[in-house]
Amino acid sequence: ANGAIFLRPAEVGVRVRLFPVEFKKLYERDNPINFVHDTTNKTELDPAPKNVLYVVENSQGKANIVLELEQQPQIEGLKWEVVRNGFNRIVAQGEIPSNGSPIEMELEETVFALTEPDADDGWEVHVGYDTNDDGGLDQAEGFPLTITGLAREKVKVHLIANRRYLEADTMISTGTVFGGLIGQKFATELLKIFYTGNENAPDLEWRPNSTTTISFNCFASNFSEWLTHNSGEAFNATGTASQLKHFVWNNVPKTSEAIARDTLVTDIINAVYLQKLGQEISPAMAADPAGTVREFPGGGSGYQLPLTEHLTVETFNAIGLGRFSGWTVSFAVKKIGPLEYEVLETAVIGTLEDLYDFNITSPMPGAQAAMLQIGHGNGSYGRTTGVIYRDTFNIEYTWEGLPQ
Repeated sequence: ANGAIFLRPAEVGVRVRLFPVEFKKLYERDNPINFVHDTTNKTELDPAPKNVLYVVENSQGKANIVLELEQQPQIEGLKWEVVRNGFNRIVAQGEIPSNGSPIEMELEETVFALTEPDADDGWEVHVGYDTNDDGGLDQAEGFPLTITGLAREKVKVHLIANRRYLEADTMISTGTVFGGLIGQKFATELLKIFYTGNENAPDLEWRPNSTTTISFNCFASNFSEWLTHNSGEAFNATGTASQLKHFVWNNVPKTSEAIARDTLVTDIINAVYLQKLGQEISPAMAADPAGTVREFPGGGSGYQLPLTEHLTVETFNAIGLGRFSGWTVSFAVKKIGPLEYEVLETAVIGTLEDLYDFNITSPMPGAQAAMLQIGHGNGSYGRTTGVIYRDTFNIEYTWEGLPQ
């Protein structure tokens, strides 16, 4: 964003010159599509901050990022700094090339980052002119870069230390972070695919029964608006991953059960039954003798369930956000007596689709999984864990009675 930088007074007289410096881009050197920029099309419901670049150190404890600025005019003597706590702690610093070429920065976890928890808030990026030659930018000499398209939010770097990455890797690799209930088991099995990139990693009864590869662009493809961090696959310079895996669970009993039993689904099913009982079922069976069994609705179809796009799904931690389509329910109803009916069977079918990725701002273990995704990048540092993927679940599930 525009910021005034004060130059040295001229040798003759006292003169102050002002000129603008525009922030263009801050990105990970080895995964340039992981960047901070003026604009974004991301619309996930619980996004990570758009002004923060999240990067993971390599195994040697270094992270390489690149800053691009727009200078008019281009002059010599400008400095950049990555700082903590305003202007108080310099993490890294260097000269800004007068020819406008990109600035490469090498960052590492510092001693004060270990002792000050607000490292997670991010380090600011400052530019300016060291007028007093003290080796740093005082508050009167520089300013933090901001992003015009984000209400001038400060540009920040969130450095994930290699030690934290390894701790996260240990947690996620165990595959037991969610516990043992069926829905939690569902989450654990999906996490195994994310960790390994292998559809055969889950237990046999939880594996997908179809696997394809698709081309996925992190800005334009279906579900791209839900990708919090542009990492977790081999993205090229335009943001396209040409070999993203798409797994389909086509009427797999375990996954169908886990999704159908989600309270979001069961609450709507029970509400539909109560509505249809008064509107349709009771009038249709009024003259039937006790013991009569009928299917509702008739004709082999089902009642449409109001499950649509962009509904939050808490399927026991397995799917945080899913897209529903084609969900219907039917009931087998037995007449017990006048105005008394029993549901013998409830059957539901439908499809749920998702982009499986994580958000660094999520609670544990989501934040730890996001560290693996960010660390994967474009195969950065030889790390292959933390693989995002598309997942589709075609559901068929039947209850005895109504869902409980």
